[in-house]
Amino acid sequence: MKQTLITLLFLCSLSAQMIAQQKYTVTDTTYTTNSAGVFFTVRDIVYSNGEETHTKTRIGDTLALFDAFYNRFVSTAAQMSTDARYAITFPALIGDMNRDNNLLLATTGKDALDTVTARLSAPLLEDGWTLRTSGAGAEDVVFIVKNNGQLRYTITGFTTRNATLFGQVIRMNNYKDGTAIDLYQVASGNYKTIDNSITLRRPGGQANRSVTAPPQDSDTILTEPKNGTPVTPVKSAKSATPAKAGGTGTKKKRRQ
Repeated sequence: MKQTLITLLFLCSLSAQMIAQQKYTVTDTTYTTNSAGVFFTVRDIVYSNGEETHTKTRIGDTLALFDAFYNRFVSTAAQMSTDARYAITFPALIGDMNRDNNLLLATTGKDALDTVTARLSAPLLEDGWTLRTSGAGAEDVVFIVKNNGQLRYTITGFTTRNATLFGQVIRMNNYKDGTAIDLYQVASGNYKTIDNSITLRRPGGQANRSVTAPPQDSDTILTEPKNGTPVTPVKSAKSATPAKAGGTGTKKKRRQ
């Protein structure tokens, strides 16, 4: 009986995790409205499973509005500063993991990052991944795993280069201009650079295909914030559209 109960609890927990993984924020929009001199903060959230939430919170008169904006600016800047102090260490942390893996390999003869690639690279090996850079169109990218366990990628028009998979982080070595870029998985399953300028889009949508995928190497083995989403840092995009119905300022939109 006890074993059955444990099994049921495990299955319920697993089911809840699967549901949570399938649901992520698509858009998160906040704006201010004015109704007869009384100001409100409105927040609309659209989720990947079709659910939507709409909340309207009273602020008050113009004095309350000023205080609310002032306090939000200061607290948001403080949170951004805290997040940035940690985020700017990410490249060094990735370098530390690479160095530690080399030490582990020399000590034990086992390569932990090769094991990460073997266990977690299957989604990357699917056809249809694209790279999108701000202000540019989509470029097809193909990932393969060589016989020695090395993850490699090919962007259309460029030579095949090495990549390193750390689970939900990918380092693409010698990217285009020869420097490495680090991409972090967000709730949608896409990967983004910290500054949100480059997106590695997963297969499945029309926008994800640009041109015919580049050929694969012959020596290959084709073998997974506020608003309830994971805390992967993604820069918010703001558009200067007017607020709704008597609103006072810009909308704040977040999109994964």
